[in-house]
Amino acid sequence: MAEATVYLAFANKAALLDAVIVRATRDNSSEGLDVIPAAPPQVILPRLASSNAVLMARAGRLIALGESAILMDAELRPLRERAHRNLRAAFRVIAGRLDAASLLRVGAQEAADTIYAIASESTYLRMTEGAGLSSERYAHWLTDTLSATLLRSSAGPNQE
Repeated sequence: MAEATVYLAFANKAALLDAVIVRATRDNSSEGLDVIPAAPPQVILPRLASSNAVLMARAGRLIALGESAILMDAELRPLRERAHRNLRAAFRVIAGRLDAASLLRVGAQEAADTIYAIASESTYLRMTEGAGLSSERYAHWLTDTLSATLLRSSAGPNQE
């Protein structure tokens, strides 16, 4: 596609990158973060991890590209802030649901912050590309890591 054609559809490179990332994150087969909190509390973390693995397999590298471009392109910052705000809000709902079920050994905000930090594109890429885990194995690792960090010892993902 010619540069002139791209800029007819997108005002600048930031808008183009944002559109690509949004498309990759929305048009994938993962379960939406808005649906996961409705699951039985004991399966929320495994479903979150599975969803995250599918999403990151499709969009992880693009998100990482966007994160690195933030340093060079100020026009990306408000787009990133919006995306991170939405992600943090979704994780607060998930953590709130776990807290309401008395499964957390930490506060709901700490749980949401932990999920936000661990279920990131950089962690996904390090564990899959760096450590060699498959996307499926990453989902199991993420479930185990979040469960060990956040849940009461008797509230693991395989407990009733």
